[in-house]
Amino acid sequence: MSSISRVVSLTFVVHKFKVGVLSRCMLVHAETSSPSMCVSLYEATYSKSSRRYKGTINTVLHHVAYLFTWAENNLPDLECRLLKGCGVDFQDIKKFGNWLDKNIKSKTDGKQVCGYPREIMGNCKRFVIWFVESCAPISSRGLGVNYNFHELIKAHELCWLRCMSGNTNDPIAPNITDEQLCNIEAILHNALSDSGDEDSS
Repeated sequence: MSSISRVVSLTFVVHKFKVGVLSRCMLVHAETSSPSMCVSLYEATYSKSSRRYKGTINTVLHHVAYLFTWAENNLPDLECRLLKGCGVDFQDIKKFGNWLDKNIKSKTDGKQVCGYPREIMGNCKRFVIWFVESCAPISSRGLGVNYNFHELIKAHELCWLRCMSGNTNDPIAPNITDEQLCNIEAILHNALSDSGDEDSS
């Protein structure tokens, strides 16, 4: 987008390549060219889906590059957390959102580009929650497993929506109370405790 100016340079970039006649892409470190394993997994799964659109996945990975750039200095175990299905904690999502607000500006007058940080957060939310859905350790059996899984995903979604700038007037994502936030944290904590993977959080 020509109207966007970044205060910091992205340390992760989208690299495009071809496999036969198919266009593919991956997220790599700008200096080392090392690819992200979890992003490659996400892209490979997306490329096999019936809803694949090259432009869409390019945009998603470009937005995810912001998350990985921020995480390099603030959440170095992001890749491990994603592959374990742990997601990103509320406080870290909030810090990432604040970082976006400070670092994405308009080239014309230095003001924030309306809606763009929220667009980035939205794609990062879907990216992270995909790993929670795919990799989260759910230990319950029987009828309870569906309820626990639903509550786990809902908790992660609420954490992201709570931190996305401009969501105060969104009827789909109203502000949540301190009591609701405590319940969300308890659900995430219990899910990891039940799996015996509490230390990873």
